[in-house]
Amino acid sequence: MLKIEEILRLRYEAGRTQREIARSCGLVQSSVHDVLERQGGGAGLAAARGTDCARTARATAPAAPQTDYETIATSSRGNEL
Repeated sequence: MLKIEEILRLRYEAGRTQREIARSCGLVQSSVHDVLERQGGGAGLAAARGTDCARTARATAPAAPQTDYETIATSSRGNEL
């Protein structure tokens, strides 16, 4: 979670390129791009600093797929021995 803040700091305060940030943080450039894209610009740094790490992670993580347990239970009922 601290890497997110570091990525944002390097981009918006230090003016580093995505490639430079990736090298510095030990990431691939596409991961840096994804973090910057999810944060939505320079305001992302202020938002990240105003929250705790867990909240920052939730705000930047892709949405988890929802499991439809009712459909799974219904479809597996006919498969019992």
